[in-house]
Amino acid sequence: MSSSRRSTYKLPPSSSTLTSLQQSQAARRDKALEEQKRKRALKFDLSRFASLKLGDDEDEDEEGDEEGGEEPNQDVFKVVHSGIADFTSAMNEPLPEDSVEPTESLPTQKTKLKPKTKTKKKKGRKRASSNAQWADKIMYAELLEMPHSEVVASAMDLDTNGYDGLPADLHTSWVALSPVPVGKRCLAITRDGPGRNPIPRSRKPRSPRDNELNTSLRSRLHGKHISLFPGASSSTDPSSDKSDSWFFPSALPPSTILDCILDEHWTQNGVLHVLDVLRWKGQEVGECEAGMRFWWRDTRLNELSAIPLPSQSYQLLSNGTSHSTSLMSSDSSSTYTYPYPTTLLPVPYHAAPLSLSTLLNTVVPAARSTRSVRVSLPMIVSTVSKTSGSGDMDIDTPTCTTTPATTPIATREHSIIPDGLLLYVAEASYESGTSPLSNWVPLRQLSSASKMESESMEDVTTESGHTSNTPDLDGGPLDQFERLLRIRAQRQGMSS
Repeated sequence: MSSSRRSTYKLPPSSSTLTSLQQSQAARRDKALEEQKRKRALKFDLSRFASLKLGDDEDEDEEGDEEGGEEPNQDVFKVVHSGIADFTSAMNEPLPEDSVEPTESLPTQKTKLKPKTKTKKKKGRKRASSNAQWADKIMYAELLEMPHSEVVASAMDLDTNGYDGLPADLHTSWVALSPVPVGKRCLAITRDGPGRNPIPRSRKPRSPRDNELNTSLRSRLHGKHISLFPGASSSTDPSSDKSDSWFFPSALPPSTILDCILDEHWTQNGVLHVLDVLRWKGQEVGECEAGMRFWWRDTRLNELSAIPLPSQSYQLLSNGTSHSTSLMSSDSSSTYTYPYPTTLLPVPYHAAPLSLSTLLNTVVPAARSTRSVRVSLPMIVSTVSKTSGSGDMDIDTPTCTTTPATTPIATREHSIIPDGLLLYVAEASYESGTSPLSNWVPLRQLSSASKMESESMEDVTTESGHTSNTPDLDGGPLDQFERLLRIRAQRQGMSS
């Protein structure tokens, strides 16, 4: 008995301890959902009894006086509802002086008081504490554990009601996001309102341009700032969270937190994909169900007004370098690069119930297809100005300007590379960390090395890690997911 326990100590779950990995994930999913329901009921109970108090009720005292003038019973003890404030006066009384005088025979030792030294605050701890506030805040999906389709098909030959490896309530109690783009998972956080962030006296008032810098991006795992501007991290104190070098302008309201994916080619299209909403204008939306959050996301993002696009002079100022030769091209779409994200693009949402026909004909094909979006960019106008050099000869220097925000702007098509689909339990709320209430079905097969990199590295480019370019004979997880859906559809057709 003891030898068997030693052999299985610290081993991963196997078929000997659990029936299958899928049932293990299903059990953890049910447990997490029940825990969310328990916390939600507890919060309702606390808010319900928050206004109750144990003090004397004045209405009951008045009713007692009106009913009769009976004298209260002296034998009954009366509960006094008072705090410890009545006893603090006794603590502040001075202690009585000791009447015994010290003897002269005892020698007295003179002690020198050490001067107080100013303790320097460590910036490293301050930076770590600010990053820890946002570390592992994102609801990270687990990889959907699916059995091989051949095993499921052989089991169906024996029993038409066999287990097909997918969640039993997939087509009734789940929602889907498809296609999920390739990019870096991050949090988009906006500053609080101007009334909550007063300008220190030691600092000069901000310019109108600085007031527009309200949004910053933080990484998923460690909660660190994501530097969008080249050279910003080296020229700025990383411990300062209020530095403007981390922020960029956006149309988002103050006190807003979004779960986003920074597009892999954001410098070419300026797209920041929005997955989910944690907070919107101070309202905690993450406590709502998944369907409500995605509806809120799409509705509120459509209500936002477009912000003026950054000019080319802003880009040159941010980079700190001049590339006047590359800006002289007549094709403005091939030369313009975005200094920060300008387009908030929600990931397409498929509401519950998800029928098998919807999954097979809409959700799965969308996860494979390349999404084409139209982005805006300012029109660049090339001009030539004459500047005098060190000598008497004039030098023609090319400069580039952008059209004002009131004039029409240019648009271009950009393709978004797909990476798979996300599945959420419809009645689950948003929770931090890796959760079984959200499952990830990647488009391509993950290699073992990439899985270890996704656990240890901070800069991952996909939802669950780097994808493997090696061809898979059985197809990727999305192909396996589609085969299991077709097996379920076949089983339902046989049962009907």
